[in-house]
Amino acid sequence: TGSLSMATLSSGQVQYNYGSPGNALSAAVGGMKIQCVASPVQKIPRELVARKEIRTVEDLRGKTFVVQSIVGGFWLQTMIALDQLGIDPEKYDLKMRILGDTATVTQALGSGGVDATVIPYSYSEAAKRAGANVLADIGKLNFPYQGTTICFLQESSASSPDQVSRLLKGLIDAVVLIHDPSAKTDIVEILRKAFRFPKPQDAEASYKVLTIMATLDMTPDPNAWKLVQKITARINPKVAQVDLSQVLNPLPMRSLVESGFLAEARKKLR
Repeated sequence: TGSLSMATLSSGQVQYNYGSPGNALSAAVGGMKIQCVASPVQKIPRELVARKEIRTVEDLRGKTFVVQSIVGGFWLQTMIALDQLGIDPEKYDLKMRILGDTATVTQALGSGGVDATVIPYSYSEAAKRAGANVLADIGKLNFPYQGTTICFLQESSASSPDQVSRLLKGLIDAVVLIHDPSAKTDIVEILRKAFRFPKPQDAEASYKVLTIMATLDMTPDPNAWKLVQKITARINPKVAQVDLSQVLNPLPMRSLVESGFLAEARKKLR
């Protein structure tokens, strides 16, 4: 979970955390001096899907809506998606239910145990095959967003400029590889094994998710974080008091821009 990953970061068991910005803000509220330096995710490649009897957003009123947990990445992306669609969970009287991992959530939708959810394209494909309706494609909405983010403790050895630079270079190389057509077969196979997809088309859909969300525009975006801050503050009001300028550190990415490393990486995407 997000709180557990932040706890391991705080205790020094790990040097870096690659997780939800909402968890980073909650950690900052708790007094953790954290620095977040890069996010290669600027889209939410998910769809709002519902049982076949539910055909419009208005039909969601009073229905059961499932999330994976409260505060984690699944919850945050779901709440941001609903916010951008103009769906207020309270006004729509959505009955929020917490289930297990994404596969379990998808299965619950197919069995009729829940009415709607926001899930990645790779899982929504399976839901659609089972008869579910897609009410909205969140990946096509235009709003400032940054997802999983690299963070570390401000005064730890992990904050070494050289070490952070090498880590970000590796992340940039990974994004370039994701967009390299010659690497597609290997990446799809890695995804199939990692997520145990039962059908090849599900692994293909997961690869599509990666290519949509992976970007070299990784510098922390205050506007995107303000949206995360607004949503997370609904369950932890103190998050609204976090000074984003003390959490976001654009300097490591700016250094890679000035050195020309990022420009060379962009050339490989063409």
